[in-house]
Amino acid sequence: MMLGLQMSGELSACLVMLRHKLGSSVD
Repeated sequence: MMLGLQMSGELSACLVMLRHKLGSSVD
């Protein structure tokens, strides 16, 4: 459980970073 939550947290963080990068590049 803990490991899964940690991995999902890292994945969501990566997605947020990618969204910011894509958003800044688009703008």
